Amino acid sequence: MPRKKSFYHWPIYSTRLQLNADQKTKVQQIFGDTRQQLQTLRKESEPRVNETRQQTDQRLQQVLTPEQWQHFQQMRDEMRARRGRGGAG
Repeated sequence: MPRKKSFYHWPIYSTRLQLNADQKTKVQQIFGDTRQQLQTLRKESEPRVNETRQQTDQRLQQVLTPEQWQHFQQMRDEMRARRGRGGAG
């Protein structure tokens, strides 16, 4: 789930806060460290998240009709596409 956007809108912060060179370096390092930590957390939690999603799908399939389930999947896929996330889940 890597993000393609600039982390924390770095250029905006740098410009609007009028950071000096030393501050820019330190703030950029902080954001870089945080980005790495968040990526690690996402990777570590991904199996549990996927398992929870699968359980949710199983429970929904027990409640919804086949037509409703198909429609639900289409709606979910459309929402993911709008958010820029593909894949099953």
